[in-house]
Amino acid sequence: MKIQELKEKVFPLLRAGKREDALELIRSAESEALNTLQWIGKDSDERAEVFANACQVFIHLEDGNPEKAVSFIDQAGDDEVSLGLLTISQIVVKEVGLPEGGGIPSTIDLCISLAEVGSKYALSKDSRKHAAMLNHNVAAFISPDFDDNIPETLLEKGERAAVNSLEIRKEMGAPVGVSWGEWMAGIYSLAKGDGKEALEHFSESSRVADEIEEEKGRMTYAAWADLYHGKTLAKLFPDKREKGLKLMQKAHGLFKEIEDDWSIGHAGALLERFSE
Repeated sequence: MKIQELKEKVFPLLRAGKREDALELIRSAESEALNTLQWIGKDSDERAEVFANACQVFIHLEDGNPEKAVSFIDQAGDDEVSLGLLTISQIVVKEVGLPEGGGIPSTIDLCISLAEVGSKYALSKDSRKHAAMLNHNVAAFISPDFDDNIPETLLEKGERAAVNSLEIRKEMGAPVGVSWGEWMAGIYSLAKGDGKEALEHFSESSRVADEIEEEKGRMTYAAWADLYHGKTLAKLFPDKREKGLKLMQKAHGLFKEIEDDWSIGHAGALLERFSE
């Protein structure tokens, strides 16, 4: 049973007030349904409880009641439990709406709605981390192909979420978060064709990456900044295409050093695309 199928069986039970039946169904579901969510609990009982709670949040969102969703989250337990449920719920909403083979989830509007009310809730609990995460997730869910193939109807919403996340991350000051936030904001600048703004974000992402203490992390974030700085030059500044290709080659080499196979493949594909 896949997570989408499990949702279709669990929702009617929760709507009818049959929580124990819903929990039993979740616990007895084939592991495929919850493989993506193995990290949400220590065992099947805890996973079932958290998934059922996330489904209840989903129901409130689906019914057009994001405030009720947050109220339910607030009553789930102490701040740690509630904030955890907040971000888990957004992941569940995304996973249920994810098309076969990936892409933008059909539930993206619900993800955005939860981020809007949820980030305010998180900030009221002095958790900038969760507020930043909710916004970053929205930006990431809308851009599974990074700057390519972002629908015009979602471009502004995704950019707003990316900028919101970046501003919160700047307040927090952690180099990893700021570097990744600058990179994500740069993706949206690139997507809308604003090369100057994109280069500013990717340059800042690279600068902040140098402040990351852990070597592999420092190399990883620097490589992503260089890769998309280079792509921006190659894509939007024809006279600087060669410089862009050199930056992408540099990033490709860094990914090889840290043995990041997926990123090696992605960088290689970009190099091939813009070398033609």
